Amino acid sequence: MRIYPQYIFFCILTVVYVYFFPIPDELNECMETVNLSYIIKNLLIFPVGSRKGLNTMIIPAAWTLALELKFYLLYPFIYKYRLQKISLLLSGVVFTLAFVGKIDTVWYGYKSILGMLFIFMTGSILASKDFSKDKKWVFGVWCMSVFFIMRYLMKLEYHLGVNREIVIGLILGIPVMLFLKDDKMSKLDHFLGKLSYGIYLNHFQIKYVMRMQPLYWMERLEFFFISIVLAYIADIMVEKPFTMIRRNIREKQHKEISEIRKGNG
Repeated sequence: MRIYPQYIFFCILTVVYVYFFPIPDELNECMETVNLSYIIKNLLIFPVGSRKGLNTMIIPAAWTLALELKFYLLYPFIYKYRLQKISLLLSGVVFTLAFVGKIDTVWYGYKSILGMLFIFMTGSILASKDFSKDKKWVFGVWCMSVFFIMRYLMKLEYHLGVNREIVIGLILGIPVMLFLKDDKMSKLDHFLGKLSYGIYLNHFQIKYVMRMQPLYWMERLEFFFISIVLAYIADIMVEKPFTMIRRNIREKQHKEISEIRKGNG
C-alpha cells in the first residue's frame, strides 16, 4: 500500500493526458498504444520490470518499482532463514560479473534483483540494530565499490551501462548514511521525504505537459516547481488518506495481538 496509491494516481493522470494530447515522438521513451493488456501490465508493475515490459511503461520509472517489489517479496524469506549475508555475497558476485561484461550489464546489473540485491541488503544492515556486529559487510561493499571505480577509470571495457553511477553512489552514499544513521528526522526531513516519491513519479509527466526536455535554468526551475506542487497535491489527495488506512490497519492488528496474548495469559 506504500507504492501503489500514488503510482496508480500518476498512471491515471498520464493515460488521460496522453489520450487527449499525444506525446511527441522525441519525448516518448516508453509508451505504446494504450489497451487493456497494457494497463494490466502497468497495474501489476512486475511485468514492466522485464525486457519485454520495458516498452510498455506508462511511467518510465516503473521498472525500479518492480525491482523494489521483488525485494519486498524476497526479504521476509531471507530474514526468516537468516540468508542476509549469503544473499549479499551471491548478489555481489552477479553484479561483479555484470560490471566486467561477462554477463549482460543491464539485465543482470542495475535492472535485476539478482545484481542489485546486495545494495538492498547493505541498506538493511545499515538500518538494523545489530549493525555493530555486521558493519564489516558494509565496509566490504564500500571497499568493493572503490576497487570497481578504480578499474572503471583504468579500463575502457568497463564503461558499460551505468557502472560508474552505481559505484559512485555507493562510495558516497554509504558514508552519508553512516553519518546520518543516528540523527532524528526533523519535520522538514519528513515533509521532503513525503514529496520525494511524488517527484520521482511525476517528472516524466511534466516533461510531456511542457512538450520539451528542459535545458535552460529557467525551464528547469519551472519544471522543478511544477513537480513539487504536483507531488504536494498527490500527497494531500492520495498519500494522506492511504496513510490513515495503513495506520488504522496496524492499530487494529496490534489490538488483536494484545487481546490474544491477554487471553493466552
